[in-house]
Amino acid sequence: VSPDYYGDFYPLTPWNRDHDTWIAWQFDRPEIGEGVVQVFRRDTSVYETARFKLHGLEPGTRYRVTRVGEAARSLMESGAELMNSGLLVNLAEQPGVAILRYQPASAR
Repeated sequence: VSPDYYGDFYPLTPWNRDHDTWIAWQFDRPEIGEGVVQVFRRDTSVYETARFKLHGLEPGTRYRVTRVGEAARSLMESGAELMNSGLLVNLAEQPGVAILRYQPASAR
């Protein structure tokens, strides 16, 4: 995911150091339509699931979202769904982390 760090940066939550919250951000590479979302569940957060509205996507494009390390379990969502309803992330571990890559569904 290191090339994604040179893309556009979007904080998906306010920055804080509280141990009972989640924190997330997105790096988007608009020139190729791909990016990465990094999500962190802090050690005393009581919530196992959170939803994050993404930025910079093409509303009419379908995106394949894959959790790093779980390539067989990708989901397909439109850019409009990811920007308006948001990306649903489940983290049972406390603390926990998820790294999710997205790319247009036609890309391999």
